[in-house]
Amino acid sequence: MSATTFDGTYAVDPVRVDRTTPMGPTQGYVGERAFIWVTWAAAFGFWALTMSSFFGILRVIFGL
Repeated sequence: MSATTFDGTYAVDPVRVDRTTPMGPTQGYVGERAFIWVTWAAAFGFWALTMSSFFGILRVIFGL
């Protein structure tokens, strides 16, 4: 599982591997965490908005 270059040296040091993500400006561990938090927050916000509008439509239909 060791990727070596042409001169036999390790291309990636398995101990000091940098946690970078290919997400543009969100690089590294902190950026990865922030991206995950923002994604979950956006998903939850969208779900809450959808549910509130859904129940609002039901209230209008059934007169609750």
